[in-house]
Amino acid sequence: DIWVDEIKIKYKLIEKLILLDNDVKDGFLDSFNNNQNFFEEKTEKNIKYYCLKELYARENLLYKTVDDLITTTSDERKEDLKEKIATIDHENEYYESHLALLKMQKLDFVFISGVAGSGKSYTLCEYLNDICRDINPIPNFLVVTPTGKAAHVLKNEIQSSNSNFECIKTYLNLNQNKITYIHNYLRSYYNPKTSFFDIPDNNIPEEIDILVIDEISMVDLILLTNLLKVVKPEK
Repeated sequence: DIWVDEIKIKYKLIEKLILLDNDVKDGFLDSFNNNQNFFEEKTEKNIKYYCLKELYARENLLYKTVDDLITTTSDERKEDLKEKIATIDHENEYYESHLALLKMQKLDFVFISGVAGSGKSYTLCEYLNDICRDINPIPNFLVVTPTGKAAHVLKNEIQSSNSNFECIKTYLNLNQNKITYIHNYLRSYYNPKTSFFDIPDNNIPEEIDILVIDEISMVDLILLTNLLKVVKPEK
């Protein structure tokens, strides 16, 4: 949660300011209470909560992106999804994978979770293979991971001699950059002086058809919204 109540903030500040003169400490706390330039403020149950304006703006960007993707899925596609789900054998041991694959095909926003070894990566590879095989022209897609190792593992699963992902395998041979790690994708915005990505708020993002974020639980709010400032996915 990006919101912190004022009592916790003041206790933390007092811990840091304990060695200062009382007048200086009181002045600093008064300045905090009156400063609207850096903080957003809200009140719930008579308790004030604060968050940094930058984090508030980033959370709003993420919320808007997800909300737009959810609401753009047509009723027709939702009905089509229901009909196809009804045809899946619930007793099949791969039922959850089939269900996830159908949702990826029909919905514009899908969140897939599961324990290690449950088949998330395999299902993703199957989806990428399907769009390369069944859609002409091949959609402009991007798959990003939180680390270079994760991107390497995903590519290896696709390009393994034992895999059946021939269409995406052939496509990746000529388009290796379609699967990469986020820091590498954003490298042109990296500022070595600050060790941050400098992406202006008015940056015009590249419009792409499909964005896949692998291992998204390892991606923090700042890195995720940096990515969304650079790419605008339709799905």
